[in-house]
Amino acid sequence: MSDAPTKAPAAKAPPAEDFVFVDAGWSLHQSYRRDPLQAPFFAALKEKRLVGVRDPSNGRVLFPPRSFAEESFTPLSELVPVGPGGVIRTLTRVPGRKDGPPLMVVFVQLDGADSAAAGRLKGPAVEMENPLPLIGARCRAVFADDPAGGWGDFWYQLEG
Repeated sequence: MSDAPTKAPAAKAPPAEDFVFVDAGWSLHQSYRRDPLQAPFFAALKEKRLVGVRDPSNGRVLFPPRSFAEESFTPLSELVPVGPGGVIRTLTRVPGRKDGPPLMVVFVQLDGADSAAAGRLKGPAVEMENPLPLIGARCRAVFADDPAGGWGDFWYQLEG
């Protein structure tokens, strides 16, 4: 082993050309086992209610509900109400849509839940140049007039 200083690798030069973005679509067939708690979750959405599931091993409430806790390896079945209010924990803004305003995906920890889940934020905040101040903001689930029992039945809007 030598005491001679090691030479750091040379930094790579930035690319000579700008990034080029290409719009593309893809279709992917997927088969998966439907979670037994999906049916009661979607039924609650049709009634304009949000439900999570309680982990009996630690009392945590997970949203959306699932029949198995990844942390405790415990089977789950006790549905409990959550929301409709909550706190934005993180977000991502997808700019440059041709057919309308940017898409804002927020991860919301609903009142009564111990986890955060993704959903769409609608309203004037979507147009913010810098949306980072939205992290920590209160929001509320808003339901479609005639929910069909699917993920598109609700979205989030800032409170106040």
